[in-house]
Amino acid sequence: MELVVSNLSKQFKNKLAVSNLTMALQEGVYGLLGANGVGKTTLIQMLCGILSPTAGEIKFNGKNIIDLGEDYRDILGYVPQDFGYFPEFTAQKFMLYIAAVKGLQPRYARKLTHKLLGEVNLLENKDKKIKTYSGGMKRRLGIAQALLNNPKVLILDEPTAGLDPKERAYFRGMISDLSKDKIVIFSTHIVSDVEYIADEIIFMNSGMIELRGSVGELTKTLRGRVWEGYILEKDAAEYGGKYNLVNSHYANEKIYIRFISDNIPSPVFKSVEPTLEDVYINIFSSREIS
Repeated sequence: MELVVSNLSKQFKNKLAVSNLTMALQEGVYGLLGANGVGKTTLIQMLCGILSPTAGEIKFNGKNIIDLGEDYRDILGYVPQDFGYFPEFTAQKFMLYIAAVKGLQPRYARKLTHKLLGEVNLLENKDKKIKTYSGGMKRRLGIAQALLNNPKVLILDEPTAGLDPKERAYFRGMISDLSKDKIVIFSTHIVSDVEYIADEIIFMNSGMIELRGSVGELTKTLRGRVWEGYILEKDAAEYGGKYNLVNSHYANEKIYIRFISDNIPSPVFKSVEPTLEDVYINIFSSREIS
């Protein structure tokens, strides 16, 4: 199973949202990371067939998704950033409604609804109105409805936005469990949401792929370039202007900083192992690294 994107571009009037992007995906979880506005949602909407590309093509198992039409939609599951629902519906009623829209037989739909609501831990709340659900419960319901057609391609656009840490942790575990026989694309700007569950990270910037690889491969690119140490408070502005700061906090009347630099600026600093967050900051910082 393979989803291949070839020379894909999308132009909106004066803005090129996606620019000549090429990638191939097989079964597994792909973390699509990038700051807001770099083209993630535009790419996702083209992958889902919601938007037509200005140039290039998307193929599933060698066939253009436009030519596949309904056959492609039958193997696609999509949870958009703003998940729409009927607030007066219960979860069970909503699932049966979506199942009917997807053409599932009523008896099979009821059995599948019961199974999927159990998998997303909503079975005990299946008869409660969706408007009473927490943000995390609504996101889980979004996943359940996306799984009704047993999709081979599951696309999640900022699925953990607005969730508390506990809900996000549960959500990550659920996605990891679902990924065994699927291509899962998890779009986010929150590094921790994909750091431990993604087989590959795809950093997107200015409509293009900036970096791609496993967490280990990506962090290696910064090995020997991440430093930590104390500086005087009066020197904070100077370091903030010269180096790519990742973190800083006030301690013991000094400021402890973590930053990225090709060379050690002073013996007071120590080299530390880079993290995926360091890679993210390095890509999306507007400052040059010395």
